[in-house]
Amino acid sequence: MTAPSPEPAVFPRGVMDPFCPREHVIDTTMDHRILWYLEGQLALSGDPRMRAEATNLRRYLNVACQHHWHDFDAEPDISAHRQCLWCSDVEWAKPETGTQAAEQ
Repeated sequence: MTAPSPEPAVFPRGVMDPFCPREHVIDTTMDHRILWYLEGQLALSGDPRMRAEATNLRRYLNVACQHHWHDFDAEPDISAHRQCLWCSDVEWAKPETGTQAAEQ
């Protein structure tokens, strides 16, 4: 008798969908998308060791992030900017040129 095949991994739509919430194609590799998902799950764990692992994983992912930017127009209380779907980094538009400047 052979062992049953393992169940395929089931991840939420946000991990597997080729499109972001704004319906743009996400070019981020699947391994990074899964790591971001796992970081979130570990961070929500009640186990302090798992939360510590989430912190370590987030440090790695922040350095190795494959940014997927969302652009935001200026509003009365906030300048135009873009924000990464994964790591939440923000780049503010330079008022004189309209180009992006990394947050310091």
